[in-house]
Formats: sequence, structure tokens, C-alpha cells
Amino acid sequence: MPFIRRVYHISCHGEECYRLAEFIRENISVPEINITFREHGIYVELYGYKSDIRNAWSKIKHLVSMYKRSMIRTRKGYRITIDYIVSRIRKTFPPILLVEILRKMGYDANYKENIIEVDIEPDELIKLADKIANIIQTIRYKVSGTTAKYLITAAAILTNRSIEEIDQVVNELEELGYLFRDEDGKVRLKLEWRKALDMYLTNEPFISK
Repeated sequence: MPFIRRVYHISCHGEECYRLAEFIRENISVPEINITFREHGIYVELYGYKSDIRNAWSKIKHLVSMYKRSMIRTRKGYRITIDYIVSRIRKTFPPILLVEILRKMGYDANYKENIIEVDIEPDELIKLADKIANIIQTIRYKVSGTTAKYLITAAAILTNRSIEEIDQVVNELEELGYLFRDEDGKVRLKLEWRKALDMYLTNEPFISK
């Protein structure tokens, strides 16, 4: 069966076109795909077997529909679904932690019914969610308890630490009295994680009564 070539047009504007093109490239697989940007949209050129192109275009239409439902521009910023962020980073992450970090960074962020509303560019939001997922993955066997992982992750991100500096962050949190080691050597949390985070950011030690 010979290869064929098909070109399809998708309407979009400005930065939306670049994000949409990246989303398509990340989620579609055909022998050859080429995306060209124009003033009023993008042209997607597919090259492969007829059946593969038919399936690819069907999936692309689904991706475009998902994208347009998943990210809506508002007067204050964006409404972005958690499913869309997960589809971009290909990892799960706790939305509640993402929102708390965004607020500590000075953004107006809210989370409700699987949607984050925030005044930050989507690409920056996706990078932040990816960093959260990576840190939690790194500490998953060393730390016991979900909220302890939240504290360590938020503390690392809000003090601009790299993955390689996570152990240093854990040591700081231990020294300030927020964390302790159990009999198995795993890290555990002593107090509510948001309170511990506020105290950490002001370098306030926790003294148990």
C-alpha cells in the first residue's frame, strides 16, 4: 500500500497556535507530520498509509477539541483542566499542592471541579506541575505521608532548589523541627503542612509543647 500525503487546516490565533501545535506533536504518531503556522491557524501535513492518516486526523480532531475545552482564556488569566496538564507532563500531581505553591508565589489561583483558575501563562503552569511531579517521585520512598511530601516539595520549589538539593531541604526542615525520622529511617511530619510551610519561609523553628 503506497504512502499518501494529506493537509488539514485548524483555526487558532497567536500563541494558541504554538501551544496547540506542541500538544498535537506530543500526542500523535505517524510516519511524518509537519505543522505550518499561518495568520489564521495552522496547517497539519500528514504523510503515511491512508489508514494511518485517517486514524491520525481523527485523533488530532479529538486533541483539538480537548485542548479548546481544557484551556479557556478569562479576564483574569486562564481556566485549565487538570486532565490537560497531566496530558502534557505525562505524570500525575496533586492539584491542591500546585495551587498552594502558586498562591505563595503571588498568583491568584483557585481549584474547583478538576479546573485550576490562575493568572499565570499555561506553559509556566505546566513546568511547575512537572517539577512538582518530579520532586514527589524523587522522595516517594524516603518520606512517609502525603502531607510530608507536600511540605518538602513546596519548600524546595519556593526556595528555588533543584532536585539535587532535596536532601538539603529535608535537613533544613528537620533542623527547624517540622520533620522527624521514624524507627525505619523514613521522614515524617510533626504538624500541619501549610503551617509548617509558612514557618519555613520565615525560618521560624517549631517547638513542641
